[in-house]
Amino acid sequence: MEWQADMSFAAYCLADADELWQRYARHEWIESLALGSLTDERFAFFHRYDVAYSADMHRALAVGVAKAPTGCDWARAALRVLYESFILDKQQRKQRLLTRLGLPPTVPLARAARGLSRDAYANHVLRVGWEQPTGVLAAALLPCAMFTEIIGARFATDPPATRPEITEWVKGYVNECDADMTRRHAELMDEHALVAGSEGRRAMRAEFRRSVEYQTRVFDAAMSLDDDIVTTGGDKPADPTRSIR
Repeated sequence: MEWQADMSFAAYCLADADELWQRYARHEWIESLALGSLTDERFAFFHRYDVAYSADMHRALAVGVAKAPTGCDWARAALRVLYESFILDKQQRKQRLLTRLGLPPTVPLARAARGLSRDAYANHVLRVGWEQPTGVLAAALLPCAMFTEIIGARFATDPPATRPEITEWVKGYVNECDADMTRRHAELMDEHALVAGSEGRRAMRAEFRRSVEYQTRVFDAAMSLDDDIVTTGGDKPADPTRSIR
């Protein structure tokens, strides 16, 4: 499939990576959440190691802001995310969520506790941020930002068959700030595609696909309850039989 100038480049990347994208968007973790059969441990595994990873996603945004053209709408949206989504607040929200579910509220900030799949994902976007133009960084960040659709939009109209605490977490992805950042990623990719030439478009396509792969591996790890995680307390989740209902 060849890109045409009258086509959104973000839409092209989605279509080009359709098989990979479906593995992510319809991952067993997400489908189990929808059915109410996702175990507490698998739900907690995803959240327990999310904040340390999110901190580096924010660092990548900050690098992009520093490199973005003056007056860039993408930079304005990124600054809003950095201002409104404070990492320590996110940690506390996840701790409260796990506590309400009767689970250990362990949500570490240390990179050593991040897990290999998230470590690879975070290092990937940081590398792109340092090495590539902001348009390519937008492509690398878009799969994560599209949680607004994968989780937010999907479950806003078809809530998961699960507990109120989980439904409340899902609703957190239906917000104007995150939706605006997702749109700005796509717009910047479209703008960059028009001026970057074939090499620039190839870079966006490659980094987008790589991010989709990493995002899928994060869910793979949560389903297997194993990501070679280094913890300070040795409290690796165990029993996968207890379900969220």
